[in-house]
Amino acid sequence: MKKVVFGLLVVSLYACATQESKTTSNDEAAVIAEFKENSKVALALFQAFESNDTAAFSSNIADTAKIYGAKYGDTTFTKAQNTANLASLRKLFSVSKANDIKFYPGVDSATYKIVPSVRAYVRWTDDALNGAKIEHKYYAVMEFNKDHKVVVIDEFFDVTGMLNASTAPKK
Repeated sequence: MKKVVFGLLVVSLYACATQESKTTSNDEAAVIAEFKENSKVALALFQAFESNDTAAFSSNIADTAKIYGAKYGDTTFTKAQNTANLASLRKLFSVSKANDIKFYPGVDSATYKIVPSVRAYVRWTDDALNGAKIEHKYYAVMEFNKDHKVVVIDEFFDVTGMLNASTAPKK
């Protein structure tokens, strides 16, 4: 009898573990699918900036979005403020190109499980109107709503160095 009870216990534990594994796998697949859709939006943002298409850029940003700029002392920007800032920034360059773009899913800070936010690593190359050739690394974390619109952008890059190089007098 003890062997039967032990056998049932082992089978029950195995069944629970197998079901949990399947659920986790299905959940991860859903998160990865959502991440891939969000990555397409992130790529569209970079392409819109490259082509100086503020309307296309803005169409992928939720009206309630919060953008945390990289510049020292920046406050949180609204969608309209961010669009205006990017339009002004883009006027400094004849060419701005996103290179070596890499997207990775976000990670929940409590569980360390993947989430569908997008971490973007980009190497930008810019030809400034003053003749400067600029190359800089850019990192951003983007969060999205269910409609795949950006609701948060948190940026990290050397804004001051880029602005100094692009606004210096022509040599």
